[in-house]
Amino acid sequence: MNQINHGGNIGYYAKKYDISPNLIMDFSANINPLGPKESTLRIISEQIYQIKHYPETDSESLKKIAADTLNLCEENIIFGNGATELLFLLMHYKKPANVYIPYPTFSEYELAAKAVQANIHFFPLTDNFQKADWRFLENIESGSIIFICNPNNPTGSLFSKETLKEVTSAAKEKNAFVMIDESFIDFLEESNSMRTEIKNNPNIIILYSLTKIYSIPGLRLGMMMADPLLIKELHKIKDPWNVNCLAQLITKDLLEDRDFIINTKAYFYKERKRMVDALQKVPDLILYPPSANYIFAEITGLQTASELQEYLIQHKIMIRNCSNYQGLTDKYFRIAIKNDDENDVLIKHISDFFTKKK
Repeated sequence: MNQINHGGNIGYYAKKYDISPNLIMDFSANINPLGPKESTLRIISEQIYQIKHYPETDSESLKKIAADTLNLCEENIIFGNGATELLFLLMHYKKPANVYIPYPTFSEYELAAKAVQANIHFFPLTDNFQKADWRFLENIESGSIIFICNPNNPTGSLFSKETLKEVTSAAKEKNAFVMIDESFIDFLEESNSMRTEIKNNPNIIILYSLTKIYSIPGLRLGMMMADPLLIKELHKIKDPWNVNCLAQLITKDLLEDRDFIINTKAYFYKERKRMVDALQKVPDLILYPPSANYIFAEITGLQTASELQEYLIQHKIMIRNCSNYQGLTDKYFRIAIKNDDENDVLIKHISDFFTKKK
């Protein structure tokens, strides 16, 4: 596997190509273009003096807000400095001997597994990345952890709730755990979340990010939802001040604003279809069915994703070359869906690239 990296690395490309970071349109990071909310920015501006105080220990007051909003109990919830912190925290607590990771998917699952020296068993997503062969569950080892990103990053594929119930039920019988990453779940038109199932199955662990949907990746804010006994143990080993005071201050404003989520869903339903319709007319491209706020594509001609990436950065556009994902080649790339004007610019330059290469 190639060296792991991520989207959103504007600083690197700005320096390499001598471009002001403010001039780069970043389609490599899947962040909601409708945020940050004005009320969020106002709260931070008005409460910035709070940085002279320590944050609230364990984000205790936020748990009731989250529980009421997400239909859970406070004991089911732990907050983190982004979802990734909680992923690594889980692995350092569980220290599983074996983990099972589909591919291609989010690279941090592999890194977190390597951090605790777990044996990694990769299994492929098949049928245009829409399905997986779950027969390994018949012989899975007790204490193992299966990682599922739903919707999946980078492919945008989505497992049905029925499939996930079958998988998590089979895992429970073997005393294995399933960590379902729902970082992009709020972009779906209809909720496919498994979070309420943790009441029925203590072997389900839900990872949830607030940074993508609310456009606050720089603040870092994530949640994990799981059985109360696991959450209690995770609290014992984490930093008591792991969520900064500004992130804590805006959580109520974020979680209780359901209109923002509704408006986001409506925007992406319309804009995603418009972008797909336009990009499907571009020669030498296959678009995989998107479900969230990004589009995954394969180049079928002689060109490569690296060449496309190089061409676009000359036009101050960043995309995500997916060649470093497990199981992918330099024919795959991912683009975020941004505001319609920026999307039009991207579509034009992608079309120009493939037309000029003919």
